[in-house]
Amino acid sequence: MSIVSGQFILFLAVLLCVYFVIPKRYQWILLLVGSYIYYLLSDAKMIALMMLTTATVFLCGKLISATYDQQKQALKDQDKQWLAENKKRVIADHTRKRKRILLVGLLLNLGILAFIKYYGFVADNINAMLASFSWKSALPEFDLLLPLGISFYTFQSLGYLIDVYRGKYAAEQNPFRFALFVSFFPQIIQGPISRFDQLAEQLYAPHDFDYSRVKRGVLRIGWGFFKKLVIADRAAIVVQYMLGHSEHFAGLEVAFGVVLFMIQIYADFSGGMDIALGVARAMGIEMVENFRRPHFAVSISDYWRRWHITLGAWMKDYLLYSLSLSKAFARLGRWTKKRMGNRWGRMVPSAIAMWVVFMAVGIWHGADWKFIIFGVYNGLLIVFELIWDTAYQAYALKHPRLTVANPWIRALALIKTLFLVFIGKYFSMANSAPQAFAMLKSTFTTCSMKALIDVPNQIPQFGYQNMLTLVLALGALIWVSVMQEKGVDVLGALERKPIAVRWLVYYAVLFSILLLGMGGEGIMKGFMYANF
Repeated sequence: MSIVSGQFILFLAVLLCVYFVIPKRYQWILLLVGSYIYYLLSDAKMIALMMLTTATVFLCGKLISATYDQQKQALKDQDKQWLAENKKRVIADHTRKRKRILLVGLLLNLGILAFIKYYGFVADNINAMLASFSWKSALPEFDLLLPLGISFYTFQSLGYLIDVYRGKYAAEQNPFRFALFVSFFPQIIQGPISRFDQLAEQLYAPHDFDYSRVKRGVLRIGWGFFKKLVIADRAAIVVQYMLGHSEHFAGLEVAFGVVLFMIQIYADFSGGMDIALGVARAMGIEMVENFRRPHFAVSISDYWRRWHITLGAWMKDYLLYSLSLSKAFARLGRWTKKRMGNRWGRMVPSAIAMWVVFMAVGIWHGADWKFIIFGVYNGLLIVFELIWDTAYQAYALKHPRLTVANPWIRALALIKTLFLVFIGKYFSMANSAPQAFAMLKSTFTTCSMKALIDVPNQIPQFGYQNMLTLVLALGALIWVSVMQEKGVDVLGALERKPIAVRWLVYYAVLFSILLLGMGGEGIMKGFMYANF
């Protein structure tokens, strides 16, 4: 069931009505039932995998919490001499138990994710390598389907498990409450990747009907529909046609297609986030933001702090810090400091850790060489920025006018960042790595302004009318983004306008969705990140 369908709107309307009518102590149970109904209607064949993740992570979390209780009990009411002799041993024994339980939970659930998502890619490459030596294929091939949102609910569940292991909070003792945290339907498709301490209490707490909050939620849902159906799915017509007929396009035409892909993927992904956050807000639940106008970034690091924020935060907290604080990286840091000095010696382990993280981000995007190249590319950019920042810090303190605080420098930094992001999108957009390299070569070796002007008419079912609609809709998106970047609460400002102005804007957005929305049929049929 697509969240931009009439079926979903009906489902949500009925759920909200029942949610605010039933006794408040049953609201979280209704959310759990509604979430599983939504998943059954959307991806019924794969619900067993989500239930397996829920059950195993819940059990591992309880076992880890139990070792903390056992450790506390073992140290309770002991005399000072006993504690001096045995405290470290008791703590070490229970820490080893926790590590073993954590390892089981991680290996099981990451193993499921890795097998379903990456087995085909690994098998194809191994078999191709063997075939090049005229050897028989060693690995069988399976036609595996990716469950809806598997990466999102797996990462969210494992983040909870790691937090319990670190002692950040005690494990949830109610399996059904934990099941709601994993399956909460607005976020199940494409995130955000929520943290237990941010979301859980809101899910279980009673919520009264609040007209202002529900209205704000509905308006955000409408904005998400606008971005998805009017902008993203319209841009997708050009992008998909170009990918299927890339041999017919060259130079500026290809560059135009990549720009439209940048527009498409942002409007699609952030539009889905707007819908998810709007649905949760209508229920009184505030989920974390996942986008903060990434195309206003002044560096690649800044871009990734604004794009898919919860994935970046997950990678930072559970992978980057784990690497950086590991014994191996501590030894590497000591070795580099001796040979390179404190300033540069500290940078080397950080640079390696960040590069590994972006390799993981690339692999997370999909089982294909193009995504691995995408991760390597962004990792190298991040490392180069770290080297530059390390070298530039002292100079910037003496020359503040040559930093991004200067509007002209900021504008140049923004253009530079957009260009680097633009290059990376060739690998996100293309069907394969060879196609991405061919498109890149074509872009910078061929130039025809006439061919670029003719592009709208070369695309079936597009034309200049759709191009004009896309430009106007994009203009509205850019205007809202600029206002938000300036710190303006656009919705709050709109609510302070006269009622005639407010409803004029509401109806304009509504009718643009109804009259200009592409409907999602035959173009995207869902969201780009739904099966990540």
